[in-house]
Amino acid sequence: MEKEQYKRIADFYREFMIFFAVLFFTCVVGIITLLPELEHPYGLLSWGWLSLSVLYFGLLLGIDYSLHKCFYLYFLNREIREEFGFGFYYPEIDYLVKKIFKRIEALEGFLLGEITVVFLLLYIVKLGVLH
Repeated sequence: MEKEQYKRIADFYREFMIFFAVLFFTCVVGIITLLPELEHPYGLLSWGWLSLSVLYFGLLLGIDYSLHKCFYLYFLNREIREEFGFGFYYPEIDYLVKKIFKRIEALEGFLLGEITVVFLLLYIVKLGVLH
């Protein structure tokens, strides 16, 4: 492949990374908007409780998926950037990886775990199981 194709591929990765970042924040806002609805007592076997729970965990899955895809696209972009010099560069991410996490997969795993635990705890608190 010629260098111009790698430049287009890097731009494509950047655009899709923006798409997944927007998806991430859309799912976060959706969960925050849905949280007050979980306080109303529907009963454990009602359709309202079940549908809200499915929606909540679907949004949580959207958060995790979009974060995973952002890291995956950043990893692919980094390979193109190191080999051909094209692509975007975020020094903050590389600093975190070099100084604290040693590998980008460790940073991704930490963020996925932290976000999932926080939103699971919010879900449990809003249901009234944990005070």
